[in-house]
Amino acid sequence: MAIKVEKANTKPALVYDNLFLEQLSLTQKQEKDDSKPPMYCLNIRYRMFAVDNEGIRHFAERVDEIMIDDYYGLAIAKAATGDYDLAQAAGAIEVALARIIEDQTNLGKAEVV
Repeated sequence: MAIKVEKANTKPALVYDNLFLEQLSLTQKQEKDDSKPPMYCLNIRYRMFAVDNEGIRHFAERVDEIMIDDYYGLAIAKAATGDYDLAQAAGAIEVALARIIEDQTNLGKAEVV
């Protein structure tokens, strides 16, 4: 998966303005007392890359990582301040998961509840 970014490091003739997703994981942890909301741990590993005039990708050596221990909690906290980006992304992830379950299993229709 490749994503273009606005603020990029540059080298002569190369602009590292593309993000290559190396790993995306979302792990749910549930307490024994299931009245508590689950904790979602989000981990993203990515590497920047540039594309030269010939269309060849040049990957940066460094791999960066984003780790959010309580993604759901952070999304709710940010939404309370008017920043809905993480909450909207969480909703999109749930919808995408439902579509994948429908497509890749024989469980029938799947919907977010």
